[in-house]
Amino acid sequence: MRLTEVSSYQDENGIQRVLVTRKDKGKTVSKTELIHGNRYRVEPLNPQKLKHRGRAGVLVGFVEGKLGPDQVKIKFEDTGRVGQVQLDDLVEA
Repeated sequence: MRLTEVSSYQDENGIQRVLVTRKDKGKTVSKTELIHGNRYRVEPLNPQKLKHRGRAGVLVGFVEGKLGPDQVKIKFEDTGRVGQVQLDDLVEA
């Protein structure tokens, strides 16, 4: 069973940071710290999830859900357009 843990906090400069921990069958698969303005690549754990797979871009914002950040807005490098991606689909580029 796949599980994603998300913790959101602000650093001393007021920049929002989100720590995403991806787990599969109880073992940690990866940890990614999402910071506004950094470069990331879309790589979902689910092999059937093909939308935006392999695309890279710059994180431009967070989409808030009921319990905190739910998705991120990312500006893709190949087209320059902004799209929304699940938090756990991003890895550092």
